[in-house]
Amino acid sequence: MQPLFPSSYFAPAAYFFELVKYKDVIIDVHEHFPKQTWRNRCSIYSPNGVQHLIVPIHNRKDKTPLNEIKISYAERWQTNHWRSIEAAYRKSPFFEYYEFDLKPIFENKFEYLSQLNNAALSSILQLTELTISKEESKAYNPNPEKDYRPILAKVQLREHNKNCKRYQQAFEERHGFLPNLSCLDVLFNLGPKSKEYFLTLDT
Repeated sequence: MQPLFPSSYFAPAAYFFELVKYKDVIIDVHEHFPKQTWRNRCSIYSPNGVQHLIVPIHNRKDKTPLNEIKISYAERWQTNHWRSIEAAYRKSPFFEYYEFDLKPIFENKFEYLSQLNNAALSSILQLTELTISKEESKAYNPNPEKDYRPILAKVQLREHNKNCKRYQQAFEERHGFLPNLSCLDVLFNLGPKSKEYFLTLDT
C-alpha cells in the first residue's frame, strides 16, 4: 500500500525524513483544507530569525477539498516570497546554484494551491536527486494504512525537531540552529548533500 502524504508548500524537513523511506507515494489533494498547517506556508531562516511565508487563498467554504483551493493574487505575494528568500539565502553556499531552477515557480501563476505545491515538490525532488515517484490521490481516503497527513501539524513538527541534525545555517551566529525549516533551507545550505541529509537522519 502506498503511503499517503499531504500536499505542502516547500515542506519542512520532517516531511522529507519520512518521504525518503518510500519509492512511491500518493499526495492527498482531496482532503478538506485544514487551517494553520504547512499546506500553504513554509518557514525560512531570515536575518531576524524564523519567517513564515504564506500563500494567500480565496475565501473558501467549509470542507473544501484541497484541489479546489484557489490562490489569490490580490497582493504580490510571489514577488514578496522570492525577495524574502533572496534576503535569507543569497549568501548561502548554494543559492546561486539553484536559484534559476526555483525562480520560475515564483513567476508562474498557478490557479490552484495543489498545482503550486506539486511544482514545488517536483523541483525539490529533482534538485536533490531523490528518486521518488508520486501521484495525486483520486478520491478522499479517511483511513489509509500509512497516513502521513498529520505530519504538517504544529505538534507533529515539534516532535520531529529533536531528530534534526545540525548543519550550518546562514544566520546561525545570530539565532542559533533552527530545526525543521523549509526544505529550501536544507537545499541552499547543503546543496548536493541535501539528499544524504534526508536519508541519514535519525528518526
